[in-house]
Amino acid sequence: MKLGGHRPGSLTSFVDGASGETLLQIAADSNGDPKVAFKLFDCDGNLVQETEGFQTFPDGLSLQSMAEELLLKLPTDPLGDIHYKLYAPDGRLLAASNGSRTQIFGGLRLDGAKAPSRTKSASS
Repeated sequence: MKLGGHRPGSLTSFVDGASGETLLQIAADSNGDPKVAFKLFDCDGNLVQETEGFQTFPDGLSLQSMAEELLLKLPTDPLGDIHYKLYAPDGRLLAASNGSRTQIFGGLRLDGAKAPSRTKSASS
């Protein structure tokens, strides 16, 4: 998945189906600029880091677990690929992506919201 290049107002959420916990969200604001929110756990179910709402990361971001496992890498280039490893709060691996290949395991729910399309209003 690319960090940017999404339609303004779009949203993709990666959710643990069992707990309902939202782990990663990628959104495009009204200008189409990427915003990210996350709550990342490691393979033991420990909370590693979370954001308070959506944030921008113009300098990129690289987050690792205490065991030095890469959990999230956001590129500096908005058209670059996101790398992630998403664990549920109980430590189950739900998804992993190295930017070119993505593996999705049981229990992950992907929720999306498309930006409203522009339609012409009918005149009376």
